[in-house]
Amino acid sequence: MSISIDAAELHTGLSHVLKLTKTRTVKPILNCVRMELTNETLILEATDLEVTLRYFIKGVSGSVLNEDSVVQGSIVVNSQKLHQIIKKLKKQKEILLWVTENKLYIQKGTKTFYLLLDDPDEFPIIPIKAGKDFIEISEKNFVNRMNKTLFAVAKDMSCYSYNGLLLEISPEKELVFVATDGRRLAIFGDFQETKTSDTKSHIVPIKAVNLVLGMIKKPKDDSNLYIDYYKNPIQFALPGRFEVMVRVLEGNFPSFRDAIPDYNTKSLDLIIKRAEMLDALDTCGLTAGHEVRSVNIRLTKDFKIVLSSDQEGIGGTSIKLPVSHGDVPAVRVTEVRDGVDVGVTKQDYFYEEELTINPDFLTDYLKVLDSEDVEFFIQDYTSVIRVESSSIKDDGSFYIVMPITSK
Repeated sequence: MSISIDAAELHTGLSHVLKLTKTRTVKPILNCVRMELTNETLILEATDLEVTLRYFIKGVSGSVLNEDSVVQGSIVVNSQKLHQIIKKLKKQKEILLWVTENKLYIQKGTKTFYLLLDDPDEFPIIPIKAGKDFIEISEKNFVNRMNKTLFAVAKDMSCYSYNGLLLEISPEKELVFVATDGRRLAIFGDFQETKTSDTKSHIVPIKAVNLVLGMIKKPKDDSNLYIDYYKNPIQFALPGRFEVMVRVLEGNFPSFRDAIPDYNTKSLDLIIKRAEMLDALDTCGLTAGHEVRSVNIRLTKDFKIVLSSDQEGIGGTSIKLPVSHGDVPAVRVTEVRDGVDVGVTKQDYFYEEELTINPDFLTDYLKVLDSEDVEFFIQDYTSVIRVESSSIKDDGSFYIVMPITSK
């Protein structure tokens, strides 16, 4: 008996499957996709043994895909070749699939293809999570948090525990996302000042996060993503659309709380137009070097920020930016005692000193923000810079950048 399915929807599902199966492996069965038909829903299953995907396609006409299968209605077939065939047919509204004599046939009009099936007994058993401990977050909120943190994940594969995103859940189910490569730190969420024994922490591999994000093309406020964080593996699920089970990374994630400056001291607070800062960093980047990129930042006594760069044997750039917010100069040095601002003073030692940073690190964060203004906190010219957005949408997000050198 054949089934009828929308070719474009099947092509989309297989495109997500390929993110797990289109890799070299000593187990050829891992290059396959398992397809099961149940209640007019076609389920695509794929795994690389670290990340597992179950993708659901609804509205499929037909009763069973393969009556002779051990699991009624299920088959295992090479995913890459099936994807190539469906890609040829994706402009067609409906295509037919059926199984005969260990072959999967795909047909539309005058075109008929077939693929040999693999042994379903060799395909890994995919567990179903019980859903004991889970947290809900809207699609839009999840994507927003990912955009504000994911860029800071380490690209260097030798930093194993840095190659993932830290997911931390407090006993009150407050969700925090943290990413670092050792030179910068991106955080989104209200975290506890002191981590308790009841706090759950998992390092999620970057490929799993990218897989989930790829299946949320148009995030909605009224649709929730469920994150089951009870033990390993954890699971991300949008009911009726997909389930992604993830074996979290082993190792110790850096203690991000220790990297956050203590603001119960004097600090410089600057408010700068985001677009102007981005343009200045991009311009200075032209002469910031290649291997070790650097831009100097200096505050003048007339409330200006000077950005400069100098590339040996090439040339240099200097740009002066106003530091203002409305009609009030937004430069203040605050003295905080026991968490309370006790006054505003101007301190000469903040002026005419230079702080050197990698411009790309700062640009990466400014690009993903939604606000018109950004706020910079500087304790001194030997400490890290803390950057925050003025947008309510970014509330709970901040960024730490380490300086390269201080003068």
